[in-house]
Amino acid sequence: MDELRESKSSSYLIKRVQHTLRLALDQSLTKMDVTLPQFAALSALAREPGSSNADLARAAFVTPQTMHKIVQVLEKQSLVEKKRHPHLGRVQQLFLTEEGEQVHLLGRAEVDAVEEKMFSHLQKTDIAELRRLLWRCVDGLTGNGM
Repeated sequence: MDELRESKSSSYLIKRVQHTLRLALDQSLTKMDVTLPQFAALSALAREPGSSNADLARAAFVTPQTMHKIVQVLEKQSLVEKKRHPHLGRVQQLFLTEEGEQVHLLGRAEVDAVEEKMFSHLQKTDIAELRRLLWRCVDGLTGNGM
């Protein structure tokens, strides 16, 4: 294990953090009977009510086909509802139901608790610096910010 900690592979370490975080989030969200991709869809709808399936797919980093399946499950659980767009008849808008809003709030508290645990060994200034550096990494890979 010390060998891994000494490794210069930052991409491995980032993947390790992502994987460990994903496991912790999945475990905490089971209390609400939702998966992380389902919670991502609920969060996106909480931020942007009336989003389309394609909008949610982009927000959750999944394909539109996968999001379609996620939305079907969320509809069966009565967490989201579809409404026709008032001006674009073929476009379906998605909204949280009251139950969906409650599940989102409970899930948000669980996610916040996992993040708090993840950052428990860091100072607030370290967390801010980490976030800044991670965004710079994203910018470097996408060519943004230049």
